[in-house]
Amino acid sequence: SWPMPWWTPTATSGTDDRTPFMPWNARLSLDYRLQDARTLLRFYLSCLLAFTGGHMVNYTVILYLQEKVGSDWLSGVGFGLSFGSSLVFGWFAGVLCDRIAPARVIHSAQALFVLCLAGLWWTDAASTGQSRVVWTLFSAFLGGLAWSFVGPARLVTLGQIAAAAKLK
Repeated sequence: SWPMPWWTPTATSGTDDRTPFMPWNARLSLDYRLQDARTLLRFYLSCLLAFTGGHMVNYTVILYLQEKVGSDWLSGVGFGLSFGSSLVFGWFAGVLCDRIAPARVIHSAQALFVLCLAGLWWTDAASTGQSRVVWTLFSAFLGGLAWSFVGPARLVTLGQIAAAAKLK
């Protein structure tokens, strides 16, 4: 009949892998709230960089194909490769985020963004003629592929770092 304190283990404590029972995991201390704020800040910064980088790459491909190559049709193909690949690969990305850690998926997508930017740089610096179009479209595909993996991975990550009370 004596009420048990909040730090007393119960029959269900330790069964949830994401929040195992620990007295110091009560979200009451200032240190934990600051750590939580730093985690959210890093998450929001990563989202901002992915959003900004993804759109910069997408519109760079579109404008580059219009200005350097002079083809509106190829610009439309670049637009389709940049934004349309999310429709195809987004489903696979969601399944992949359920199987492995979403931070790995985000890092892989960011590496694809870097490869895309390297391809665009090489396209402008060294390629000529018809290879310019091929490399630009390939870079657009890499940017679209990265973009399709960033979205689902961000949603899964947000569900893991948010407090259970805030998810309801």
